[in-house]
Amino acid sequence: GTQLTEIRRGDLAWDLEVRLPDNDRAARADLNAFEIALPDGGTVPLSSIVTIDEARGWGGVTRRNGLRTLTVAADVDGRIGNADAITAQLAEGFLPDLVTTTPGLDFEVGGQAANS
Repeated sequence: GTQLTEIRRGDLAWDLEVRLPDNDRAARADLNAFEIALPDGGTVPLSSIVTIDEARGWGGVTRRNGLRTLTVAADVDGRIGNADAITAQLAEGFLPDLVTTTPGLDFEVGGQAANS
């Protein structure tokens, strides 16, 4: 799982983690079937909207200015989608909505996306 935050009630503290049930993370192929929620309330399997390529690399949650930071990067096939439009849609709709419903969460668009 991935630790999202720590919840405190007085002197007690709990780590809040997100993880799929054991039976949904038995194989890498399970990621292809992971259901993504759509704005209309429906769902689609992740494999219907992305191509997942396995590659070696460094990953993980890092810290910047004392805050846990997760960097998300993607290569968009220009014949299928527009990276600027996808980034704008995330920055103007999905991410602000997520921040509103998730205390302590913030986002920043950086790199090439911030310069376009």
